[in-house]
Amino acid sequence: MAGCFYACHIIGDGSEENPFRPYIDNYPVNWVMAAQVGRGALVYVSNPTSELEADNKIFVIPKDLDRTFTRTQWNALANRLKAQGLTPGEYDTNFTIRDAIVFIGTAYNPVFDIDHFYVG
Repeated sequence: MAGCFYACHIIGDGSEENPFRPYIDNYPVNWVMAAQVGRGALVYVSNPTSELEADNKIFVIPKDLDRTFTRTQWNALANRLKAQGLTPGEYDTNFTIRDAIVFIGTAYNPVFDIDHFYVG
């Protein structure tokens, strides 16, 4: 997988001129998202840019899906998710990055499937 997962908020007012979309839409990248208006979005980007990754309004989720989070990484993600209306739970040394992505994705869309959530 060459791309990366991100957590960000939703922008737009839902009108035809300003539709709801992830904040990541401000960058010229290919993306797909699971989201809820008023909460936030889990976004997969197939062609991330350094500018996107440097934006402090976007949380970069580590790429190694089988790795577990450090306490610091977990706290940063948990704080972002709480700001997006999710309750991630306590730090668990066995909770992998894949587990976190599935948690976020299914919170926004109950039929989320990490194995079918990519864009070219």
